[in-house]
Amino acid sequence: MTKKGLGIAVLLSLGIAVLSGCGAKSSSQAVERAMPAAEAAAEEKAGETAAEEKAGEAAEAAAEEKTGETESKMTLASRLAGVYSCEQDGEYHTLELFEFDGNLLGQGGIAEKPEGNDPAEPYSFWALEVVPADAEALLGTQGDSFEAGVLQYSIMSNMDRYWGAPEKTTVRLTDKGISFAGLEYVREDREGTAFTDVSPLFSGLEAGTVPEKLPGLWRQKNGGDAPVFLEFSEEKDAAGAGALRIYRKAPGKEAVFGCGKFFVDKDGRLFAGSSFTDNMAPEGTMNVEMTLEGDDALKLVPEEYNSLFESALSLEGEIEFERIAPEEVPLTVLAEPDDLEALQGTKTVKTDSGERRTVSQFLATEDIENNGGYFVRVGSLIFFRDYSGVPAGLTGTFGDFLHDVDLGKGSRFCCFDKASGKTTALWEEEGHGPLYYVNGMFYFSGRTVLPNGTESEDVYRCWPDGSGREAFTEDDYAVVAAVSETGHRVLVNSYKYGDNSRQQGTLTDGTIYGTVLEMDQDLIHFFSGFDGDDLILGIHDDKKKENRILRVDGTTGEETVLGILPESEADGWGYPSIDQMLRKNDELWFGAAWYGGTAVVLQDYMVLKADARKENSLTLVTDQCPEGFGGDGDGKAPKFFFNYADELLFTKQDPEGEVILSEGSRGDLVCCDSPLSALVLQKDFVKKNWYDADDGETVQVLQKGEIVGGDVYLIMADAVRTPEEDIGWRLGFTSAKIYQQRIAVADVPSSDYSVVQLP
Repeated sequence: MTKKGLGIAVLLSLGIAVLSGCGAKSSSQAVERAMPAAEAAAEEKAGETAAEEKAGEAAEAAAEEKTGETESKMTLASRLAGVYSCEQDGEYHTLELFEFDGNLLGQGGIAEKPEGNDPAEPYSFWALEVVPADAEALLGTQGDSFEAGVLQYSIMSNMDRYWGAPEKTTVRLTDKGISFAGLEYVREDREGTAFTDVSPLFSGLEAGTVPEKLPGLWRQKNGGDAPVFLEFSEEKDAAGAGALRIYRKAPGKEAVFGCGKFFVDKDGRLFAGSSFTDNMAPEGTMNVEMTLEGDDALKLVPEEYNSLFESALSLEGEIEFERIAPEEVPLTVLAEPDDLEALQGTKTVKTDSGERRTVSQFLATEDIENNGGYFVRVGSLIFFRDYSGVPAGLTGTFGDFLHDVDLGKGSRFCCFDKASGKTTALWEEEGHGPLYYVNGMFYFSGRTVLPNGTESEDVYRCWPDGSGREAFTEDDYAVVAAVSETGHRVLVNSYKYGDNSRQQGTLTDGTIYGTVLEMDQDLIHFFSGFDGDDLILGIHDDKKKENRILRVDGTTGEETVLGILPESEADGWGYPSIDQMLRKNDELWFGAAWYGGTAVVLQDYMVLKADARKENSLTLVTDQCPEGFGGDGDGKAPKFFFNYADELLFTKQDPEGEVILSEGSRGDLVCCDSPLSALVLQKDFVKKNWYDADDGETVQVLQKGEIVGGDVYLIMADAVRTPEEDIGWRLGFTSAKIYQQRIAVADVPSSDYSVVQLP
């Protein structure tokens, strides 16, 4: 008994004596005689109570010591599991965390503050994955904090998809609860509300004996790299039901975590029911019948599980599970996008119980170069497509095959490690065109064959290892129009044909939803670019017969008209093309070009500038095209740049760097690494112009050359002259072979430049 309890006992005994004396109307002497007796009794009672308290305190101390020992042996993941709440800016945040053999999952929400002891019921909720940077962190028994990435997804707002790449944070146990994602949560001493009670599923059944071999962990057989795990408890409740937990983590996909119950009836039939972290609705429960065959074979009865079970766990047909040890459950871990082991799916971690496989969840990075090119550097790796396996026979005018959608057939997504000189094939690729890295994922164009047999051109995305591949758009035609160099924002333009024909742009940071730019039928995008994370658009208004430059704030979506382009005599040829945008201090400079004719030759050219954020600040700098360009040159517009004296100068090559052939389509291979210098990489690299090829002759055609990480990367094609593929004056070719090459330039003497095949 505590000291507080002892005091109450003493007061009660004294009070009874006094009240009994008053009630008998006894004399003061009687009261005086009664008091010593009461005091003596109280003292005797107090002595007994003190002895009891001493024994109780000893027991409590022993229990605390025992609890301390138990807690010290608990993993950090187990200690973090629980129910939490936090008040922030007038909102009541809820958090429930669950542990599954070293993996930490949960559910967050926002609720109105509950009254009394009623649990909070979130009106907005989402599932969580808390992914450690160190896969062993959650398995430790000593530490109280770890670095992590938090992933969120919800059926309410994002169709069960991640909201974005992992949000980096430090998770820490505190005296009162947990510090999580910038908020201080208090631990609550109650059961959570994330899962629906599935007990009614077993009502009316008579309990039987649970097989001795059932409790423990089971793994789906032939589940590939994303099997389903089941965990049956040894304990049962009063009704005879045991606890069941379900877990599945597919690379690049949202984790599935469910809590429910299992029940064995008197006939030995095994039933199970569960709800899942991303669905709290009562109809979100699943039920299933299973059979235990022998000691190590657990099967699902195909006809006896509902559709939610199948959709949540991606199961079909007869499913069998095998008994496993806890260390056979993989650990989810954060990985940099240039981690080769993570990309190859071979990353493991050593733990006290042995080596465990990991499932990598990739972080986003800003260490990107040549974003939107055919060779994109992310960290220490160069990502590209390998076309060497594409079947011969693609057709293209002028020997250009890079825009053929059939390039995706037989190509592979690869990465080149400059440090080791090795190329790694990561996954089979079905897309084509440039690669865009945005918030941890690659975006690219791909063809979709619809159920009715028609085809659409969509934008797809996936994590660097190829996992989580999905269509970002579902339109008849969609393309990535622009991406910020740091990979924070991307603009996807799409068009839907038919009665509900529409065109729109979606500006997003990589989540499913973003700012939707609905386009009137009289408006056409003729330019899309980024200034930081803000979008710069060129819009042709057919009704007003004007071309304007618009700025869209990447965060708020607020629009600012920077100005209207001056009228041009070439407006009759169509709307202009912004061939170049350059940031100079607080100004944006634009190179606007008008092209026309069957040969698409330059008709007019202007240089303009505007205050980067000031409305109607666009002004004309010059409308004089330098000599040697347009009709006097190759028909293309010049590029401009500024020298050290801040003078405006013009060049034929891209000031950011460009790889060209000295004679247009033949000659020396030249790297123009700046507007004022050039390196000859290979003399007489292409010996014959494609337009001089005889019928059936094979010539080399440079498809693309890019400078990445100081080196040069090429896509080349062996093209066969095929007159039957001509389109008017445009010469036709078929592909014999498409391949990639690399020329090391950085820190290499010019005499040692050499071409290396990739891969």
